[in-house]
Amino acid sequence: MDVPDFLDLEYLRAHGKKADEVEMPDADQPLNTQLIDQLTQMGFSKTRAEHAAAKVKTKSAEVAAEWLIQHMDDESLDIPLSAPKSDGGDVDESIVANMLEMGLERARCVKALKITNNNMERAIEWVFSHMDEPLEEDKPAPKNDDKKDIENEKFEGKYRLMAFITHIGKSTQSGHYVTHINSNGKWIIFNDSSVAESQDPPRELAYIYFYERIN
Repeated sequence: MDVPDFLDLEYLRAHGKKADEVEMPDADQPLNTQLIDQLTQMGFSKTRAEHAAAKVKTKSAEVAAEWLIQHMDDESLDIPLSAPKSDGGDVDESIVANMLEMGLERARCVKALKITNNNMERAIEWVFSHMDEPLEEDKPAPKNDDKKDIENEKFEGKYRLMAFITHIGKSTQSGHYVTHINSNGKWIIFNDSSVAESQDPPRELAYIYFYERIN
């Protein structure tokens, strides 16, 4: 393999949507009816099969079935996808009050009632089965990477080969690994406790190459 000392990948850098570009709209993909039929034949309800087909985005019945098994206790999967979802103001406050008397957290009760369409029994089951899951408001806010993006824009997408690893031995079952590192323009070989300058580094024989971006 001809491994270059320098790589210029600047032409591959993305800079976001251009002025003359139009974003593609998000289209709802139809559910995979064949996958749903396979899941129902495996013993899952049609409603849960539809949830799996919509969530997992796979054609593999085995993968979808594994996902359903992992979410076996999720009562929200028994609600049809076409069922109307209530907004923040449609919960029954009398049911909320009854659930609060049980010592449950209001925010979690409200979320459970939204998911179960104000079915108190199912809402209580949902709360207890999701007690350890953080609510949306409890999740940490995503980090602001704007500053990091600005810093990255200062540098071009150009890289320098700084190290590579080769293997010495008849097979991967024997022998050992050797590292070459470029230090101040010289290739240094690190072979166990032996460290020396390499006059003819065998870069074409390496299987892992390390590049560093040039500032």
